[in-house]
Amino acid sequence: EALSYALPVVGTTHALTGYDIEQGINSWRADTPEDFIGAINEYAEKSDEEKITIRKAAYNLYEEKYSQNVSAKIMQEEIERCVRKNSDRAND
Repeated sequence: EALSYALPVVGTTHALTGYDIEQGINSWRADTPEDFIGAINEYAEKSDEEKITIRKAAYNLYEEKYSQNVSAKIMQEEIERCVRKNSDRAND
């Protein structure tokens, strides 16, 4: 959800499994307390322009991979595939 609000995420490798995170580009993986502190400090030390770039990258990741429109398209394609498959079986 954070990505949809153009907010980069700091999460563990496990929490971010399945997400196309680019370390320091659109979010951060952090598996230790030190990693979390480092990621937060890294973002905090960025210039406003760099923060905007990171936030745009986070939002773009959401739009390209995880948005409702993308999910709906994937679901529609899968339903159409299943319908074709069942139609082929009925014709055999």
